[in-house]
Amino acid sequence: SGTFRIAFHYIETGNLEKKIKYNTMAYNEALSSYSLESASYYAKELMDIYLKDSQITKERLQFVLNACHYMHKSGKIELSFDYLDKALIIAIDKSWHKLEIETLMRIGTASYWLNNVGQAMKYYNEAITLSDKYGIEIKDAQPFNLIGSSLFFNGEMQKAKEYFDKAINYVQSDDYTNLISALGRRSWSKFSLADIKGSMKDVYEIEKIIETINNPLYLAEAYHYCSVSYIYCNEDFNLALKYALKAHELSKATNNKVFEYSTMHAASKAYNSLGEYDKALHTVKIGIEISKKYNVGYGIDFFYGDQIEAYLNKFEFRRANRLALNLYQRVDYIKVQDPLVQLYKARALYYYVDGELESCLNILQEACEKSHDKEGKHYWIFIYYFKSIILKKLNRFKESDLAYKSVQDLLDTYPQVHFLLDQTYDLLARIEEFKKSETHSSSTSSYFKNSLQFRNIMKTSQTISSILDINDLLKVIIEEAIEVTGAERGALLLYDEDKNDFDYRIVKNIKDKSSFKISERLIEWILENKRGVIFTGENNLQEFDISKSIIANNIKSIICSPLIFENRFIGLIYLDSKLLNSLFTDSDLEILSIFSSQAAISIINAEKNSLIKKQFSDSVHIIYSLMAKGSSRIYESTQEVTKICVDFAKKLGLSQKEQEDIRIAAMLRDVSLLGLGERLL
Repeated sequence: SGTFRIAFHYIETGNLEKKIKYNTMAYNEALSSYSLESASYYAKELMDIYLKDSQITKERLQFVLNACHYMHKSGKIELSFDYLDKALIIAIDKSWHKLEIETLMRIGTASYWLNNVGQAMKYYNEAITLSDKYGIEIKDAQPFNLIGSSLFFNGEMQKAKEYFDKAINYVQSDDYTNLISALGRRSWSKFSLADIKGSMKDVYEIEKIIETINNPLYLAEAYHYCSVSYIYCNEDFNLALKYALKAHELSKATNNKVFEYSTMHAASKAYNSLGEYDKALHTVKIGIEISKKYNVGYGIDFFYGDQIEAYLNKFEFRRANRLALNLYQRVDYIKVQDPLVQLYKARALYYYVDGELESCLNILQEACEKSHDKEGKHYWIFIYYFKSIILKKLNRFKESDLAYKSVQDLLDTYPQVHFLLDQTYDLLARIEEFKKSETHSSSTSSYFKNSLQFRNIMKTSQTISSILDINDLLKVIIEEAIEVTGAERGALLLYDEDKNDFDYRIVKNIKDKSSFKISERLIEWILENKRGVIFTGENNLQEFDISKSIIANNIKSIICSPLIFENRFIGLIYLDSKLLNSLFTDSDLEILSIFSSQAAISIINAEKNSLIKKQFSDSVHIIYSLMAKGSSRIYESTQEVTKICVDFAKKLGLSQKEQEDIRIAAMLRDVSLLGLGERLL
């Protein structure tokens, strides 16, 4: 709009009075059109001015706090800390106690979005302590909402519900964002406490609000809260999916990164509940990518739980167990129930399907101990019931009866969640059918497993073949290789023929990337034999005379495959695990070899594309040089326009590729004025 152009003009020229005036107008216009990205951009310009002003007013400091709220929603959480820290210093220095309390709340919220619940609660408690000290009663719904949210993700459901109750008591009739949030998360707290009817009652209240509003920011939140509750209350999975996808669409349209991320959990959970497990896995992948890109970490364990659940239902027990082992490394820090249950379920079922009943029982006993001090024990019904089954199979009948009694006691205490036992029956019945087919027809079982892997590899090959940027391609190749094999870590090396050496282009999930090196003997073996290889356990490693460095680094399993194109060695894919011996099989190597062949073709295509792009870029610069000779006025104008366009693209957060496209377009805009015309282009 005209307002945005004028605001941007005064950002560049430095007229302070007009810069404030037009950036304020642009900020308000962006908010009115629900553009959080643009609103955050103009707010940042204003905050940079306000926080440097020693005569800053309360109104302007309040603006800073409000703007940080929108920065959080647009994914600029880390950036907000600098502004909030400065705001806190000002509020303390000027003894603006109410603003000091609110700033502490905002810092707590930023910590909460980054999944640092402990730090969030520290700031929330400090704010409450100050409110008592200064006699300032907090009647605003938002602080109670925020504290309730932190308590919820810390697994303290009853306390969370009490704070949501307070938020609803204090909320203003037109404060939809706090009303929807408090009702939605109170609904979540209630189903986490097995109050299904109470949970759905709050959902119905939100649905009434949906009928009266058209603000996409509010609607995205409303649909999301309803979606999650419909799933966990076992009410309507199709409606839950519809709501989740609608919430995601609205969040994306308004650039609300926090909810764009959150809605992917609701969608993946809905897909799992509807039996569409591949769609669930794809949705989880999108959610995790958003989390990494915008550093939004709260609730990330729900995604891993959804991923495990999907693999279990696809009977890919080994892959589910790998994910569970990764999650298990920080089991004491997982506070929410659902991912914890999925973790233990995956580990127990892995041993059960493999016939190791004692190991399975050990996992189940540990899980039962873990559940003792938890709210929401109904989540653990699968664990208690499965434990009774395993004990019976081990002829420990009295203990089995006691375990089953704990299931009955849970259902007597929480009669509204009987559907969880029905779901347990269904999963175990399907697993028994799977085990029978595996026992009576190993070839059929092997075919079933391989067909799943081959379908996955076909989808993956289609994905990488469409990527032409070499850097993006290499990242995706190693990520997909880890996904296909279930590896823990990985590296992609490209071979430099001129130097006769390897370039470590991508290193994934390895902490000390700079010092990481693959065994020279392993690389030599791959070069000599031009085929992949598996190392599983110390004996196998010693056969290849590479055990020393690998054992020293506690690596238990390795799989490696060369990248070969038309008999030309172009690199290799290296994957490993520090968690399990014998993690990789010959089937995994076969699958990885097929994938490596497609990856090699894609790398060659991407390198050709890079060469074409360079030739095009060189041509553009030749035209640019002709422009400079033809007309200094047009050349200077083009330089200025190009700089403005690229700067604006950077501030909008566009990708490097998009910035380059804009730069070239700006450089070529005046070619026709020089008479160079279409012939030259």
